[in-house]
Amino acid sequence: MYTNNRVEPDESVEVSRNRTLFGSLYDHFRKRKLILTVLAVICIVLIVTVVTTTSPSTTTTITTRKSSSISGNGKVLLTGGENNGEDYLDCAELYDSTTSTWTLTGNRNVARKYHTATVLGNGNVLVTGGLGNMGYLSITELYDPTTDTWTLTTNMNVARAYHSASILGNGNVLVTGGVNANHLKSAELY
Repeated sequence: MYTNNRVEPDESVEVSRNRTLFGSLYDHFRKRKLILTVLAVICIVLIVTVVTTTSPSTTTTITTRKSSSISGNGKVLLTGGENNGEDYLDCAELYDSTTSTWTLTGNRNVARKYHTATVLGNGNVLVTGGLGNMGYLSITELYDPTTDTWTLTTNMNVARAYHSASILGNGNVLVTGGVNANHLKSAELY
């Protein structure tokens, strides 16, 4: 391949290709240096923002096994639950994300846990079933966020807890499954 310390034509082409490859890699990374710098700054800003963001204040009542929904006034509504595994709760609270504060609403009519809370088309919240002092519940109640009141409404046909409730396109609520003395395969419309 080498004759009198000279490079054969095929080798000079390879040397030229290697130089071009390294040159284009250099150009590639040099052009991206600004983009990488901007991305690094964005990452640092996000990390600082997440670390310094305050968490919402705690609820006014310490509960577990509660249900939550976005009420008609845009606030998060927490309903019921239990306190220290002993007492069923009839309280409800609203969380306002604009002020990071919790406010107690009027008390519900029935203390319960393992229930559902479904926002209706008119902004009211339907609370169904659950487990309370009377056992498994078929009792339903409505929360009106405009008047901050709870009203008992038509009971479900079957008492149930651990169930699901979904709003349908026609405005009805489909309540399905759950348990009472047995695992339930039934469903009903509200």
